[in-house]
Parts: sequence; structure tokens; C-alpha cells
Amino acid sequence: MAGPRRIEWRRRWPQRAVSNFGWYGAVAALVVACVWLLFGGEPDRLDSGASNPLAVVPPSVTVAAVAGALVMVVPVLRWPLVAADHYALLVRTGAGRMLSLPWVSVAEISLVTVGHERYLLVRCRPDPDRPGDRPSRLDRAPLRALDRRARAGTTDGYDLAVPMRDFLGSVEAQVTALAAFAPDSVTFAGETY
Repeated sequence: MAGPRRIEWRRRWPQRAVSNFGWYGAVAALVVACVWLLFGGEPDRLDSGASNPLAVVPPSVTVAAVAGALVMVVPVLRWPLVAADHYALLVRTGAGRMLSLPWVSVAEISLVTVGHERYLLVRCRPDPDRPGDRPSRLDRAPLRALDRRARAGTTDGYDLAVPMRDFLGSVEAQVTALAAFAPDSVTFAGETY
């Protein structure tokens, strides 16, 4: 979606998240079915009158499988996001929260390629009084994953990494559109756009 006041990168269908959720659902259903077949006929009480600990196994495994499914469905429903207006850069790196980073707090935006994947890196100004959101540990998860794969020093000083595989369209066109909303104080570095 593009407009005179705001841009938002079009997102690609979350094939990986849907695939992971499907595999989890299949394996969880198989495990739950096996547990119910093995322990479903257990009586609530033993012959001695004591409670049977095996009787709680099937419902417990079912509750755990449903809880795991809820965790697995979140990335299917909440896709990564990159949007911008003349006030702020809006970023959601994964299924977590959306960060509002006012342009005054953004120092640099860079594009790097590691292996066959491209990443948009965002460096924030080190001002503790800066406005906007602060990236949390969950928000930095893609940056940590990139740091493990990249050569030393590639991600030093950056606060966020956004995998470009999650978005449709030309990377150069996306970053150029982003640069049109950024003030001159924001540096665009890395690959040429």
C-alpha cells in the first residue's frame, strides 16, 4: 500500500510459518492420539482406592499440545511489517510487537546480504531520552540469528534486523521508497539501492 502520507511494504504469504504450523499440528495430533490409545482407558482410581497418576496423562498431553498450537499459530497471524510516514519508521521483525521508531531516533538504515538472504538493518541513536519504542530481546531475535551467520562485525551497533524474504517486490524499490520518507539525518548505507 502506497500513498502520499505513508508507505507499507507488501508482505509475502507466510509459507514457512504455515508449514511449521501444519507439521506441528500433524505431529501433535499423532502424539495425542497415541497417548489416548495407550492411557485413555485408565481408571480414575486404582483398586486400592488411591488416585491413578496415569489417568491425568491424556488430558495433560492434550492441553500441552493445544498450548503449543497457540504458540505456533501466532506467526501465521502476525506477519512482519515495515511501514513509514514522515514522522516514524514502523517495524515488526517477527510475530512480536510493532515498534514505532521516530525518524529523529533512527541513525542508519543498511541493507546486507548474508548467504542468499538480504536483511534490512536499523541502527538507533544511543540517546536514552530519545522518543519512541526501544527494541526488546524478542525484537532483536532476527538480529541475533543474523549475527550467528554473518562474518564478525557485520551487525555491530545495529538494533534491529528485518529479513527481506518476508516482503514482496524489488528490494531496491522498497528501500528507495523508505528513503523518500526519511529525513536527511538518516544515513542509508550498505548495498546500492
